[in-house]
Amino acid sequence: MKQTRFSLSQETITILSVGAALAGLLLVMLGDSRAERARLDAAMREMRAEGQAYREAFDKKITRLVEQQGTLNGLVDSLRNPIPSSEE
Repeated sequence: MKQTRFSLSQETITILSVGAALAGLLLVMLGDSRAERARLDAAMREMRAEGQAYREAFDKKITRLVEQQGTLNGLVDSLRNPIPSSEE
């Protein structure tokens, strides 16, 4: 029995090698982009948490200032319009 030998031309070997190299390069780039995306997602979550903390601190300060202004307005009004004493 005679066996047929499978042979590839030099051009075919070159094309297959370049294709394999490109596929490997794409896989590496895809892995790098996923890692970069994960890093960016983590940074965004951290920035959002910091922003939320700043907003909460700002809200507390504004609430405190409004309360203090209300107290101050009450004191000023009582000085402008004192309640007459009931002493006769």
